[in-house]
Amino acid sequence: MPRMRDNHKTKEQLIQENTELRQRIAELEQWEIDHKQAEESRRESEERYRTLVDNIDLGINLMDTDHNVLMVNAFMGKIFNKPVSDLVGKKCFREFEKRDAVCPHCPGVQAMATGKPAEVETKGVRDDGSRFDVRIQTFPVFGQDGTATAFIEIAEDITERKRVEEALRESEREASHYPRGHSRGILRSRPCRKPYLL
Repeated sequence: MPRMRDNHKTKEQLIQENTELRQRIAELEQWEIDHKQAEESRRESEERYRTLVDNIDLGINLMDTDHNVLMVNAFMGKIFNKPVSDLVGKKCFREFEKRDAVCPHCPGVQAMATGKPAEVETKGVRDDGSRFDVRIQTFPVFGQDGTATAFIEIAEDITERKRVEEALRESEREASHYPRGHSRGILRSRPCRKPYLL
């Protein structure tokens, strides 16, 4: 009789172990479902982020403290006429201004040193040597210990704005040659008449 009791107890233990295993399997299956949902949410979030960053006519870059390009958006590839993948991992000063060392006016250096945003207007230089005017704003990125670990750079092509400003200055220089109150006239002529000044 005692032997049957041990067998019976073993059956109860097996039933208990089986129940525990089924419960553990159910927990693992639920974990896998939750993990897949979290992964899908993360992927969707990254897609939304990439859509936002890549569909703006501003260059958005992330550089580390050694001025290595960690991330760039599509506009940077467009403005420099090269695939984005050709910019990532390179030194920003080499890729964006064709320099051998950190730019003396680098707002990223200032932003990381002061912990505050910095801004500069400069010239971007493409691989073919062509130049364009650019306004760069930088923002420090801080690690958990509060030190700057990188900087974000926003680059705006201001070439057209600079052209308009120069045309306005030229127009003002020309206008300064005329006496005050005198408006520059336009010469017109009517058919069969003498030209006249408007």
